[in-house]
Amino acid sequence: MSSFPRYVNGLGGVRTAAIGASEKVRGLQTQAPMRTSGPICTVAGLLLGVAGLAGCGLGQEGTSLAKMVNRELHFSLSNTFLSISLFADGCPLLVPGTVDATLNGHPLEISPGRHGSGIWEGPCYQPRFSLSTLPDDLGSTLTFVIKDRTLTLRAVISGHHPELPMLEPAPSEPRVLRRADVVAIGFTSPADPPDHVFVSFSVKGTPTGGGACSHYPQADASIAIGQIEFQVPSTVCISPGSLRVCVGYTARPRLETCENATCFFDPTIAEACQVYPVTIEP
Repeated sequence: MSSFPRYVNGLGGVRTAAIGASEKVRGLQTQAPMRTSGPICTVAGLLLGVAGLAGCGLGQEGTSLAKMVNRELHFSLSNTFLSISLFADGCPLLVPGTVDATLNGHPLEISPGRHGSGIWEGPCYQPRFSLSTLPDDLGSTLTFVIKDRTLTLRAVISGHHPELPMLEPAPSEPRVLRRADVVAIGFTSPADPPDHVFVSFSVKGTPTGGGACSHYPQADASIAIGQIEFQVPSTVCISPGSLRVCVGYTARPRLETCENATCFFDPTIAEACQVYPVTIEP
């Protein structure tokens, strides 16, 4: 057995859903609709800059949450990053300083949004709430609250994985592997043991021998206590390349409730990945 050593919003206000199984709450649906956030402006209006946009009904003044029509919250969430975009008819902006936004009581960064000017910008940049680094104490249930004096928007996501496994680091030199070798890679597991593993090879160079072969084969892998085990595919090309290993959780977070808005959430598999340099020999 071989073992590694231990050591901007869309132009024109068009919304694009993140990759994943999309969920909509306040009537579940599988995909966010493509919809512009305001009236269609002419090229002449865009060339006029702010004045032209104001003529299209896109003034720069802010709007209270209660006055926004067809409110939608679009979530982008990973284990390290959060972003929420607020869409509504006509591309309304927030009134600066009047809105509070929190995640499990932690304040979010707030961008009130803006209307673009000139031909190099889209007409609408929606309000956004974000965290570039998620706190360590969030737990598995996430509660989002966005409010001003007129209205409170609230959403709850369950099944969040606050911690991920930590794979052993890549060695400084490529590991030499041979076809059919059994390989073990260690990882440190959080309290919730992982149940998902993915192993693949990438051999981009010219094969150095062995006839027909596969440049990007996947390997059958299993999870044991503290390590991942897999066998090097017999079809992988004989050449320098890389090995990508991911370990995480099959169950994805789920949007449970959404109040006073329609919420879209595209959950992805929570996993930790590491790339290892390898050389495949006969």
